[in-house]
Amino acid sequence: LYRPIPLKINNLSHDATRLDDSDYKPTPIKYSNYPDAFEKLIESL
Repeated sequence: LYRPIPLKINNLSHDATRLDDSDYKPTPIKYSNYPDAFEKLIESL
């Protein structure tokens, strides 16, 4: 049987708990700090 494999990335939406895969653990992030951290990540590339 074919079963889609969830990508191992952080789900940034608020419905991260909809994924019931045993491997998946949503990473807690502070939404207020995320945009700034994301910009720092992009600038570091």
